[in-house]
Amino acid sequence: MDVIVLSISFILFYKILVLKNSRVTSVIITITAALSLAEFYGTGNKAELFAMPFIALSCYIYACYFYHKTATKISLLLFGITFAAVLLLRVNLVAPWCVFCLAILIESICNHSLSNISFYIRWFLLGTGLLLIPFFLWLLINHAFLQFVDQYIVFNINYSTHDSSQQLPRFIVFASFTKKSLVFVSLVLSLFPSFKKKDVFSISLSILIPFSTILCCALSGRLYAHYGIPLIPLCVLALSHSLSTVYQDSAFSKPWKELIISLSMLLVGGVFPLVGYIKEYYIPRTGFTPEFLQTISYIQEYSDENDTITVFGNRDSIYFYSNRQSASIYSYQYPIGNVDEQIIRQYFNDLELNKPKLIIVTQSTEWNGDYEELYGFISEHEYSRLLMPNDEIEVYLSS
Repeated sequence: MDVIVLSISFILFYKILVLKNSRVTSVIITITAALSLAEFYGTGNKAELFAMPFIALSCYIYACYFYHKTATKISLLLFGITFAAVLLLRVNLVAPWCVFCLAILIESICNHSLSNISFYIRWFLLGTGLLLIPFFLWLLINHAFLQFVDQYIVFNINYSTHDSSQQLPRFIVFASFTKKSLVFVSLVLSLFPSFKKKDVFSISLSILIPFSTILCCALSGRLYAHYGIPLIPLCVLALSHSLSTVYQDSAFSKPWKELIISLSMLLVGGVFPLVGYIKEYYIPRTGFTPEFLQTISYIQEYSDENDTITVFGNRDSIYFYSNRQSASIYSYQYPIGNVDEQIIRQYFNDLELNKPKLIIVTQSTEWNGDYEELYGFISEHEYSRLLMPNDEIEVYLSS
């Protein structure tokens, strides 16, 4: 699935870039954006990753509107559908549409074309409804609407506000994401057309990245790299417009200068992040210490692929590298278990119903989980300890 999502995203990146740039520049910047994922991607399978092609498509539609000064019914329908799809993934990820819609409204007012606004709104809402209405009807038919509200709205609000002692100040999280190579370069370059052209589209792109960074990345106060994935298509859009503006300047209009600038972007925004990723993930680090590798080896030796295991804490990489499934629907319990006690209750119910072959206990000073209850479960079901490589990981085998 990741391959499909990434492939669609990269094609859309190219389509955005080639609207105003040469094919060579478009290919180079698309590769740059692809490599920049190294700063955000991790092991993938995140909600933010699945939102990326929808955000990229909306960026393409947004750019086409301003470049061609028109919007078709199909483009507005797709604009609404992409909005709805991302809204269902995570509500704060719709930040780009706030900027998009506001910019289109201001542009319409400036051009005295207010009659178009009702046309835009109707078809945008129709596209949104095409996805949301069947979804909500399905929830109501299956008596799951209240659960949806509880898990999607109430839980996410609590997640963003619960236990502020474990959250970083928002401005620190904001700064951490804006200093990422691609984001920083895009943000700086987006200022050039804003001051040079002073049009609504250019100004909106200079606002788009910082505004989306605040809502998509910094809102929770937690510094998880994958929160930054939605910024990549926004950076591509900003770079597309900024570079085309730069190359229109007589000082940079020669093809060889264009190539040098594009390759410099590739180096700074793509190659450097990739090198950092390789150093972190493929050169021995904390996550791949001999103890971690020994834990994976024990799991593979004492269980089959059809066996389930559980990892207590937050270390889903153990499932990934051991190729084993979780015995509970909650493969990790921190930090979500600190937000909702029912998650911990459901977790232990799952263990009772689906006794795992192995229990891996990870220790964390940030996790307030009930270790006493877990060790009680281990004792009651007569698990034997296989491994205690250090103070952070223990492995227990079912009798």
